[in-house]
Amino acid sequence: AAAFTIDNATTGVSVHPDVVYRATGDKWCVVWTESATPGSGLGLVAELLGTDGTVVRDDIVLQDTSAELRRADLTYNATRDEFWVAYEDATSGDILAFAFDGGVTGLATPVVTVSSATGLQQRPATAWNSVDNDYMVVYETEEITTGEDDVYGRRFEPLDGTAQGAAFAIAGLTQQNQEPDISFSPHTTTYHVAWHWKSSTSAFDVRAQEVGPTGSVLGSWFNVSAAADTAVEEAFPALAYGSTMLEYVCVWQDKRAATLDIWGQRIEPNPPIIQQEPVNNPIRLGGRGKWFDETRRYDEPVPPAAWEEALKTGLYVLDNHGRLLPAVRDT
Repeated sequence: AAAFTIDNATTGVSVHPDVVYRATGDKWCVVWTESATPGSGLGLVAELLGTDGTVVRDDIVLQDTSAELRRADLTYNATRDEFWVAYEDATSGDILAFAFDGGVTGLATPVVTVSSATGLQQRPATAWNSVDNDYMVVYETEEITTGEDDVYGRRFEPLDGTAQGAAFAIAGLTQQNQEPDISFSPHTTTYHVAWHWKSSTSAFDVRAQEVGPTGSVLGSWFNVSAAADTAVEEAFPALAYGSTMLEYVCVWQDKRAATLDIWGQRIEPNPPIIQQEPVNNPIRLGGRGKWFDETRRYDEPVPPAAWEEALKTGLYVLDNHGRLLPAVRDT
């Protein structure tokens, strides 16, 4: 299918888009920053699209302001049929958020302040907890005394946008902790947050942290990618959870080959386990199950084999309850 125009501003600019799928009604919602709004600043505009790209609701101004709003991050709440958006107010240096209804007809909650701490607050990312039905927002916050950036998070109630407790530190390491992303696993009812960490003047590593549903940091942070070369740039991670594979995938831009490439890494949740795999990249299913040979009955276990031997055959995996996991891969 051909590319199509979503917004064609005749004056000003339209920048920083984000998109999320609305299961109710089978629609897409796009949000971006636009300077052509009457307030003459950078406001937030939304559009609702059909699955074929046709416009259902066109250029709905969510926030009209003389301030500079940017870098909106969007998630969808299927329980309430509403969208939740977090964004920067570059004029005040704060992170703000609000919900708007699934039909994109108006705000469902007031605008709430995620963070107005001293120093610059920026680069928010948000996710919906589909089990407890609330939102988590993560963001960068500047430490004025050191000039370093930390990653913080905060929970919000969907009914009226009320904050559920104070902001909490996710990454307070030395150097710069920047560009966080977040995803939620309904199977473990936990979040994972990924960000890049400036390990030296010319190098970045990708790190991650498991976060509980109430905003507690679980265990320690771990390296998603930390190349041996101290001058390598591994940065700008993006994170997503797969409900079938029961694991996360983290992707990032990587300069270890002297050119900017895109790399990725699979992560098993709870506790986080980085999937260290051979070069031919087979899919390993489950972290605690038993391996079964495809030539035998599903309920007839074979003795545990070395990973190298297991690669020679198709494999099935049972979980701790004896259930066959849904995905199978012949290697």
